[in-house]
Amino acid sequence: MIKISDPVKDYLKRRANELGSQKAVAEEIGISPSHLSDVLSNKRNLGEDVLEQLGFEKVIVHVKSSNVPEVVRAIETAQAEAAHLDGIKKRIVEPKVRQIAK
Repeated sequence: MIKISDPVKDYLKRRANELGSQKAVAEEIGISPSHLSDVLSNKRNLGEDVLEQLGFEKVIVHVKSSNVPEVVRAIETAQAEAAHLDGIKKRIVEPKVRQIAK
């Protein structure tokens, strides 16, 4: 089975590191700590309202089995590009916005 990274879980884990705990993240997004723990351990999913609040959207794609490797590569490429753009935003755009706001 091919594993695709989960950008929602990656974000939640990164946010927990920033805030110091999963409990703080759960409070920030309005779910119980046990629900967040279940999400991170693949036992439950987040609702679409919480996903939207976090800036994510659930997308379901049906793919012919023989095309899975190509689709996985396309998804991985899109995720890498999104992460790259996010890094640019944090390094370049956000500091300039803060300067303008002063």
